[in-house]
Amino acid sequence: MNRHGTRQDHWSAMGTPSFGHAWLKPAWLIALSFALLAHAFLDRPVALWMNAQIGAAWLPLVHAVTDIGRAEIYLALAVLVLLWSALTRHAGRAVALADWLASYAWLMLISLATSGLVVNLVKPLLGRLRPRYLLEQGRYGLQPFNPDMGMNSFPSGHSQTIWAVCTTLVLMLLELRRHAIDRTQATLTVIVCNLLIGLLIGLASAVALSRVLLNAHFLSDVVCGSLVGISAVLWLHAPLMRRLRDGPRTEP
Repeated sequence: MNRHGTRQDHWSAMGTPSFGHAWLKPAWLIALSFALLAHAFLDRPVALWMNAQIGAAWLPLVHAVTDIGRAEIYLALAVLVLLWSALTRHAGRAVALADWLASYAWLMLISLATSGLVVNLVKPLLGRLRPRYLLEQGRYGLQPFNPDMGMNSFPSGHSQTIWAVCTTLVLMLLELRRHAIDRTQATLTVIVCNLLIGLLIGLASAVALSRVLLNAHFLSDVVCGSLVGISAVLWLHAPLMRRLRDGPRTEP
C-alpha cells in the first residue's frame, strides 16, 4: 500500500528518481563564454548569412516549427493534466498513474514559470537588439534597461520554453526506461523510450534553430535560452519529486 492507501502497481513502484546536475555549472561557464565571443565575432555574420540563405518558400514551415515553442500551449496542457489527475484521484481510479503524471505536470509548470521569469528579467536588463535591427537599420549591440520587450533578444524565450518542456518529458521517459530495465521484461518499452528521447531532443533543437532562421534571435540567444530551460528543470526535479511523491519530511 502507498501513502494514499491504494495498492502499489507499476506506477507507484517508480519511486523518487534522481538525475544529477553537477555538469550545469561548467555548462554555464562554457555557454556564457560562448555568448561573449559570439556577440563579438559570430552572431552578426551568422545572422547575415542566415538571412541570405532562407527562402520565402520555407518560411511557412519555419514559422510552424517556431510556434511549437509558445509557452501557453504547454502551460495549458500541464494544467489539464493536473485537473485530470485531481478528478481521477477523486474517483479512486488509477491513482498511482494520476500521481505520477501529475508530478511531471507540476515539474513542467513550475519550470516554465521559473525559467520564463529569468528570461523576462534578463531581457530588459541587457536590452540586446534583435537581428532585425541589424538587417534593417544596421544597428547591433545592447540598450540596457530597455522596457520594450519586442526589441530585446537575449536570451530566447521560445528556446527556453521548448527545452524546459522537452527536458521534462525526457526525464519522464528516462524514469520509465529505467523502471523497464529494472523489471527486465520490457525491451520494447526501452526502445520506444530511446526513440522518443531522440525525437524530443531533435524537436527542441529545431525550434531553437528556427528562431535564428527567422532572424528573431542570434545564435547565442538560443544557446543560453535553451540552457535556462534545461537548468530550471534539472535544478527543480529532485526536490520537487521528493516533495510531491514522498511528502514533506518530518522529524521523528
